[in-house]
Amino acid sequence: MQMSLQSTCPVACARTERFTQQPCRRVSMPQCFKAVHQSSAGSRRQQTRASCKSGNEAVAQTNRRALLLALVAAPGLAQLQPAHAEAPSLTTYKDKSDEFSLSVPANWVAGEGAAAGGKGYTGASGTRRALAWYPEGDLDTNLTIVITNVGADFTRLGSFGDAEQFGGNVVAQMDRSYLNRSWNKPKSPVQEAKLLDAKSRNNMYFIEYTVKKPSQEEKHLLSAIALGFNGRYNRLYTVTGQCRESELKDYKSTLQSVLQSFSPPQLPPY
Repeated sequence: MQMSLQSTCPVACARTERFTQQPCRRVSMPQCFKAVHQSSAGSRRQQTRASCKSGNEAVAQTNRRALLLALVAAPGLAQLQPAHAEAPSLTTYKDKSDEFSLSVPANWVAGEGAAAGGKGYTGASGTRRALAWYPEGDLDTNLTIVITNVGADFTRLGSFGDAEQFGGNVVAQMDRSYLNRSWNKPKSPVQEAKLLDAKSRNNMYFIEYTVKKPSQEEKHLLSAIALGFNGRYNRLYTVTGQCRESELKDYKSTLQSVLQSFSPPQLPPY
């Protein structure tokens, strides 16, 4: 079965590559996290059995995804499901190459690869290392970290401006709503992005924003940005968690915990 992983990353350009994913195993990652998921073991089914106390009802067996969709769609069963999805347990991921650590959901699928570099407002150049995690079967919810070489003159996070300026630059690169501001032209469907919050804490920037693509559900994104020294170069670390806006109540706590756990390497004294 083939799926496409689509992710919005604040410092990566939007292109598409293919890679092979297997649960809990590193595999090549696509640029900008548009990917095709190919299962080597064929389709897997998980059966869920439910019984009713009122009498002899038939036992229903279905895969997990179908059952979840059924529970969400059936108002009469609302009292049987919790108000929020159960938060996944986190496990610490330590990266020896770029010397950072991050807590990620233990049962999410992992992938790794590279994204092409290019000059931009970050002064980025060369290849960008990219890692991602996502729940199996749900590619719209994911965590990504992009690690980028920066110009020699970027020695502090403040080199990019303050948190508000940085967040504004991120959103400005994604927002196309200005194309509909002309009073004498008909409006057309365009991608819209909005900055919701930007703050600085513990030598990192934390930004929160939304992205709405035409004919797609709005996505909610949270990012932590840090500058660190991996023993060879100064690198810009961007950790981003995203989910559908309609599922924010289920995932926001987990995504915030991941961002707060992020520990980049220290910068050398200048």
